[in-house]
Amino acid sequence: MSSAPAASRDTTPGARPPSSPDFRALFESAPGLYLVLDPDLVIIAASDAYLKATRTERAEVVGRGVFEVFPDNPDDPATEGVRNLGASLARVLRDRTGDAMSVQKYDIQRPDSDGGGFEERFWSPYNAPVLGPDGSVTYIIHQVQDVTDFILLTRRTESRTESLVIDEMEAEVVRRAREVADSSRRLKEVNEELAALFSRLQELDRIKTQFFSNVSHELRTPLALVLGPAERVLADLAPDDPHRRQLEVILRNARLLLGHVNDLLDTSKIEAAMLKLSYTELDLSHLVRLVANNFETLAHDRSVDFFVLTPDDAVPAQVDPARVQQVLLNLLSNAFKFAPSQGTVRIELKGVTEGGKARVEVGDSGPGIPAERRDEAFERFHQLDGAATRKMGGTGLGLHIARELVSLHGGTLAIDDAPEGGALFVVELPVVAPPGTTVRTGGMTVPENPAATLLDGYTPTPRAPDRTGAMDSDRRDGDEDRGEARLVLVAEDNPDMNRFICDALTTSYRVRSAFDGRQGFELARALRPDLIVGDFMMPEMSGIDLVRAVRAEPRIEATPILILTARNDSEARIDVLREGANDYLLKPFLQPELLARADNLIKVREADEQQLALEMSKEHDRIARDLHDLVIQRVFGVGMRLSSLLPVVPDATAERLRDIVAELDSVISDIRTTIFDLQAGQSASEGLRSSVLQLAADADERLGFHPRVHFEGPIDTIADKDVGEQLLAVLRESLSNVIRHAQASSVDVTLAAGAELVLVVSDDGVGPGDSREPGFGLRNMEARAVSLGGSFEMRARKPRGTLVEWRVPLAVAVAQA
Repeated sequence: MSSAPAASRDTTPGARPPSSPDFRALFESAPGLYLVLDPDLVIIAASDAYLKATRTERAEVVGRGVFEVFPDNPDDPATEGVRNLGASLARVLRDRTGDAMSVQKYDIQRPDSDGGGFEERFWSPYNAPVLGPDGSVTYIIHQVQDVTDFILLTRRTESRTESLVIDEMEAEVVRRAREVADSSRRLKEVNEELAALFSRLQELDRIKTQFFSNVSHELRTPLALVLGPAERVLADLAPDDPHRRQLEVILRNARLLLGHVNDLLDTSKIEAAMLKLSYTELDLSHLVRLVANNFETLAHDRSVDFFVLTPDDAVPAQVDPARVQQVLLNLLSNAFKFAPSQGTVRIELKGVTEGGKARVEVGDSGPGIPAERRDEAFERFHQLDGAATRKMGGTGLGLHIARELVSLHGGTLAIDDAPEGGALFVVELPVVAPPGTTVRTGGMTVPENPAATLLDGYTPTPRAPDRTGAMDSDRRDGDEDRGEARLVLVAEDNPDMNRFICDALTTSYRVRSAFDGRQGFELARALRPDLIVGDFMMPEMSGIDLVRAVRAEPRIEATPILILTARNDSEARIDVLREGANDYLLKPFLQPELLARADNLIKVREADEQQLALEMSKEHDRIARDLHDLVIQRVFGVGMRLSSLLPVVPDATAERLRDIVAELDSVISDIRTTIFDLQAGQSASEGLRSSVLQLAADADERLGFHPRVHFEGPIDTIADKDVGEQLLAVLRESLSNVIRHAQASSVDVTLAAGAELVLVVSDDGVGPGDSREPGFGLRNMEARAVSLGGSFEMRARKPRGTLVEWRVPLAVAVAQA
């Protein structure tokens, strides 16, 4: 078991560059005991550790046979080290696979300086082949572990006397007992630390609860000073007062904030065990009907079937009416939040069970709650749908408070599957107060319009915004006044915030609104707005998903996007900007700041469009110039040379030359018309009225006279950019036809905006003719009209000429916008 030859190593510092490792040095310095043999079992390399373990030198073993270096101990007739190792190496050469050997007694020679002879050693060997490209064994790596100490220790252990073993066992018992004592001490210390941490956690929880309580009390005072004066001012305003809507928004959201504050206060009281019940003798059926009555209008407004089922007879109960009302209001609010339009909500009082408990069920036809997540629904500050696309807001306290209030009564609140298809909340309340409790008799009150605080500011007769994305009537009128102002799309699911944003932008822009992310994306594709303002958290599609969708849509991918959010964390801001949003505005914000950011983004877009238009204009000019300089002049020169041949050629040839010259003149005319179209196309980015005038002026030179242009109605206000581009394309085609075919001395262009958007082009030329089939240009003009729900007609004009009439219904034009 020895080592392989190694060329002398250059240990001079810097002898080998760091980028070229000295693999021989690495092998020889390896901590394991390794010997490398060739197929003839000659030693060619050995690790330093191997040489040390076998008490040999590299120069003495490299280049010699392994059994020459390591023979059997002649003083041990029972040794089989050479035979066993030889058999293992033979198997490796034959099978070309590794071979693990059992522990071997293989004595090594002691150096002469140490007295010579052999030294007893035990080894655990493993032999592994190194295969060449052809699959043959090129080397054998012989690895060993020196287990001599272990074997000798085992022998000594076996020869110990029984008393020694017993002594050792006793010592082991003592040692283990000491270890157990140490572990017990450490466990006690850990328990003390845990107790201290638990106490600290309880203290922090108490501080947090006290903080919530203090903050809630502090918020209720300014809220009272907001709600009281605002309600008095609203009562004094006339129904048609323009400030009434803004005041209603203030009251609605102040009540919503008050509801959240009350929830925090109730939670802090429950945690501190300070919430006490005031029991009253009452008819539970009457209480259920009274609470349910507050949701009748809501059910009607949301097209929800609302069923209230109670026993015909009274159901006497001793409960805290205010707290039971709070429970039922929370459960009904939750049901109405998730019940879809045309869905169902049911509240049913089942009567008193044999256990003396009244059973109340609240079911809905919403999405329901999975069985494995029902316990989560009652956790504080927890919402089952916490994603950015969640459809419902809230603090996550309503159901937690409801269950705690039911528990204070000694009852239970559970969740099950409703027959209606959604979630079923089952309340079981004892109808008798605990012994010794004071129970009073008297009436009960229900909060006025409780849904205002439970359903995110709902009011029974809301100014319900059109959730199809269309504008309100007053905003549409304002758009018409602003003519060709830039279009901004607002995507915000909260109706009040949606209106607030739209009001801020309406002063400078045309505005359309959507109430969820997917609706916003669809409107963006249809309208191609100049700016998108979207909320970060929206139903169906979050703000960040909206950004991704817009950036993936080729027609609108360059649209600037401003994201609004109440989340004040850098990670969300970085994520939305990385996805492609242009700016990010934190709520709450001031209207002037929103308008300033919108102005900046739109100005950048305008600058980009102007730069692109300038580049396109330069390209059009270059193409027109090349057509004129490189094509028209050459074709004209060819025609002149052919015309010069007419007097000197036979009549038949002259007639053919005249036809060729006429065809060349027609080619020149067509090229000039193309130049006209290129130059006229640049006018599409201007207002429709000025673009029509520019097209007529561009046709002046080719016609030899100036077309007369007439306008009727608010042309620039009515026509959207896309519709205007279609109309200008039809006008260009019509004027090109007049230039090429009409031989006219006058042209009239009339553009009218009334019930329809109508373009009429008439001339006094040769007329359309009876037999001519419509060409590509005429078919294209008709197709453009049909795509917008309109019509196209070309007919003869009396007494002479042609009349082209192109109509688009005004309602369709607006819808296409």
